Amino acid sequence: MPDRRIAEWRATRRMRVMHFAYDEWREVGFELYEDASQYDAFALGDPVPTLIVQGRQDAAVDPATVEAWAAARPAVDLRLVDDEHQLAKSTDYIWTESQRFLGLR
Repeated sequence: MPDRRIAEWRATRRMRVMHFAYDEWREVGFELYEDASQYDAFALGDPVPTLIVQGRQDAAVDPATVEAWAAARPAVDLRLVDDEHQLAKSTDYIWTESQRFLGLR
């Protein structure tokens, strides 16, 4: 997220975001950002087995950052797909790979 957007969010304490599951705009308080800022994901140890599906065209979460995080953790299975943040074009793939990952297939 660009610094100016974070500054606007900080100033107004609210940001409207599309909630794709409900197909409507919702407000998110700046407290979410403040809380998340307390944690360093790169300082985490090796997590339990984890499947991540990341869109290569994701404008909200930098794919390179996710790749760097996953590369340092052998228990992480990262799948990059040609999709955006919402992964709307990848739902069938996500379902299939989730079943495989969970041993259901």
